[in-house]
Amino acid sequence: MVFEADSASLIRTGLRWLTTLGLGWIAPRLRRNVPHSLLDNSPLRELLTNALDFERLNANLRHKYIDALAVTATAYTSGEHLTFYQSDTKIVPWRRSLRRAIPCRIGVDHLLASSSIPFVFPAQAMLVGAARPGAVTARCGNWRQSVRLFI
Repeated sequence: MVFEADSASLIRTGLRWLTTLGLGWIAPRLRRNVPHSLLDNSPLRELLTNALDFERLNANLRHKYIDALAVTATAYTSGEHLTFYQSDTKIVPWRRSLRRAIPCRIGVDHLLASSSIPFVFPAQAMLVGAARPGAVTARCGNWRQSVRLFI
């Protein structure tokens, strides 16, 4: 199972949506628990975490069995297509109109960001930028705000 779509889960999510839409303007505390999607994909995260061997990916890249792996997602607010890639070969990151390449170590979060569908599967926030001291760390799409990704 990669997402929860049983009757109880759908009813629970539907009631949260209705409560937020109907009463959220009256009770501000309801806005803290706003639903972000119809389906819960936490089983998909668990499956990917247990099934994928990222150390083997690293070994395959190191031994040149594959040149690179890339996963593309779209920044929710900016519409920018972000291609996260991992390679042991030197690849110069590219930047074009609404397209950008980001070198990184691919993980489950990248896969979930790529598989997100607005209102159906939850968006996955991704931090983009260098994490070394003195470097500016930006969030996907717009560095001034946290941006959720979907495809």
